[in-house]
Order: sequence, then C-alpha cells, then structure tokens
Amino acid sequence: MQKKDMGRSEWTQIRSKKQIITDFMYAENTGKISLFRIDEIDKPFIKKHASGSVTLADYGYYWLQLAMEQDFAWFTVMFDPEGKLLEIYIDVTDGNHTDCEIPWFEDLYIDFTADVHGFRELDQNELQQAYADHLITEDQYNSSLSHADLIRFQLQNRHDQLIAFFRQRFEEMRFLLEEL
Repeated sequence: MQKKDMGRSEWTQIRSKKQIITDFMYAENTGKISLFRIDEIDKPFIKKHASGSVTLADYGYYWLQLAMEQDFAWFTVMFDPEGKLLEIYIDVTDGNHTDCEIPWFEDLYIDFTADVHGFRELDQNELQQAYADHLITEDQYNSSLSHADLIRFQLQNRHDQLIAFFRQRFEEMRFLLEEL
C-alpha cells in the first residue's frame, strides 16, 4: 500500500504551493480539510480520456482535500485558476489519520473519479492483485470492497449534492487561503 499525505509529498513535480490545512466538522464527524494552490510545477498534469483531455495540475490550479477521521475515503478535488471544478478523485483508504500535523492515509487501491458528467470506478484489478500477492490482508480486501460499495452508492444517488458540497468548501477555503 502506498502512503499519501495532505501535503502531497509524493507529488514531487509540484515545486511550490501555498496551502492551508484546518479542522473540519460535518454531521458530528471531525476531520481535516486542506486547499493548496500550485505556484510552481515542473510540467502540467494532463489527464487524457476518450473525449479529450483535461489539465488537473498547473500553475494557479487548486487542490482541495477532505479526510474525515474514522472514515475510509479521501477526497481530492481539482479546480482550475478560475475555480471551475475539474474532477473529484476519491481514494478508498485503510483509514484516515487526521490527528497529526500532516494528515495521511494508506491507499487501498480502489479509486473513483467524478465530475459534473458522472463518475468512474478505477483500479479494482489492482486490489485483487494486491490480495493475490498477499500485500493486503483479507480484512483489508473486504474493507476496500465494502467502502467502495458505499462510495458508489453515494455517487449514484447524491452526485449533484456532492458537486455542490465541494464547490462550497472550495469557496470557503479559497477565501481563507488568500487571507494568509
């Protein structure tokens, strides 16, 4: 499993960024929310798909991240410099660790992407291979599948509310970031 953190230390191509990480409470659950603006990057990150391509990381782009304690989903939402929501990327995790300076998680392979047009599930084959190779336990395998089911249900039934939720969080966090 790959360890990832809210500072996105694994993204070495981002050379400079301005970031805020703060506590977050929603429906009596606590966690952390972060927004960073990319100020310097080696080269843009452009995602290609069947209908074209979309830039997800470049100078002036924003990444909003949300991780709730005692949850198994980590949200990374990409916005362009004008604040247009480009993609929601959801990692299924082995639990979120938010009680530290830089929150982190271990990736349990299954991911989802969502945008204003719908959603896609990714990497279930990687989960199956990790289990077959004994890189994860049976409990972790089953946890990943059951949490993926919950995420899929939310994306199918609350897609528009999820988009609106993250747009609102982005505007709140962008205001705080610009105040730094």
